[in-house]
Amino acid sequence: MREKSVMASVNLRNLRKSFERAMKGGSNIEGSTPIWLQVVEVIVIVFVLSATMQILESNFQILKKYQHMAVDVYPLSYNSTQVYLQDPSSCFPILEPSHDERNGSEYSYSCFIHIAPEVPNICKNPDKPIFQHIFHKGSPSIYPLMAPGVFIRPDGNTLRIYHNSTKKWDNYIDVPNVPVNKWVHLVVMLKGNFLDIYINGNLANRMKFNDVPKLNYSDLYLLKGFSTEESDSKANSILNSVAMNGYVSRLKYFAYALSFTQIDELLRMGPNKISYKKKGSELDQASFDIGLFQTDDWITSTNHSGLGPQ
Repeated sequence: MREKSVMASVNLRNLRKSFERAMKGGSNIEGSTPIWLQVVEVIVIVFVLSATMQILESNFQILKKYQHMAVDVYPLSYNSTQVYLQDPSSCFPILEPSHDERNGSEYSYSCFIHIAPEVPNICKNPDKPIFQHIFHKGSPSIYPLMAPGVFIRPDGNTLRIYHNSTKKWDNYIDVPNVPVNKWVHLVVMLKGNFLDIYINGNLANRMKFNDVPKLNYSDLYLLKGFSTEESDSKANSILNSVAMNGYVSRLKYFAYALSFTQIDELLRMGPNKISYKKKGSELDQASFDIGLFQTDDWITSTNHSGLGPQ
């Protein structure tokens, strides 16, 4: 009888201990993980997985956004007139305008240009200077929309880049002594109130706007000639121009300002050796056999003829 009483007392104590452990979140099995700790572990795992999925989704959306904001306008090499339509009903992707970044409006154009040493005879008339047109985005007749407009000045191998603003339609910046008969990498980049021009990865010139840069939703024109019957003051300007004698390769648009690393990556790609071939025309392979890039000391030097280091 006494033994039964002792056994009952022991069982009661064990039951009480098990109950106390259960109330404290423990287990009646010695050495096992408490239930409250298991619950915490599950919550942490769920939280980490949820946060990881959100980060991956965010990065994927950013990647899609930037892929949509970067367009290969003319990925081959071209020496003939092209028009990149911006009509939503056309098959051409829309060049999305700047999304007004922290510093204001932004965009970048990257391309390779190959300027032939022979200047068209029409450009040599001193009484009526004619520009050579490389590309511009804006009005079909250049005026009044042009953001940007890239030309070669009549007096030699100087690049002139135009850009509209709210108060002036023909703001411009010059880059003198650009090499001819060689491939050169060009970046035109707007960032806020600054228009930066990069030649072969180096900042060649910068223009600061006195008012607000003006963008547009018009078509992009490549290597196109223009003529006008405007007044004499405008007839001697870019409103009369011919297509550049040369090639443009890998013209690409970005709806944001490029970083130095991105510019360097584009530079290292080099021009496309595949030329756009119109029906009945032949590929000028000799243009691609000429040397590609100038050295950094050329663009920083004040003593060069424009033909680059020989």
